[in-house]
Amino acid sequence: AVDQIKELRSTVSVLQGRLKLAEIDREFQSKLLQFTQAMAEISFEGGTADGWDIQSKLETLGLITEVTVTEPCCEGYCTCAEVTDFPTECYRFTPEYLAAREVMQTAQQDGEAHEN
Repeated sequence: AVDQIKELRSTVSVLQGRLKLAEIDREFQSKLLQFTQAMAEISFEGGTADGWDIQSKLETLGLITEVTVTEPCCEGYCTCAEVTDFPTECYRFTPEYLAAREVMQTAQQDGEAHEN
């Protein structure tokens, strides 16, 4: 009975993660699909996408946003600190993107835990 309860709780956890994943805004899902399609088209046409191309597409779709920063973003590697002086413009993932990423990672972890 204890094992069945553990299994049931695990299944419920996975289903809750999938529900959260399904709740991710359709517009956001569309943006991710548009980004994926744009990168695939570049590849299939024999081109290459450099960092600027990728960043430009992410910004156009509203997945990243430009912010003014006056210091490095972290103690680790900060691209802005390496290539320019402060203050400068830096790109960050939007709150919408970060929230959706969190939901997707949690759902994936729950699914992997359920498989084990």
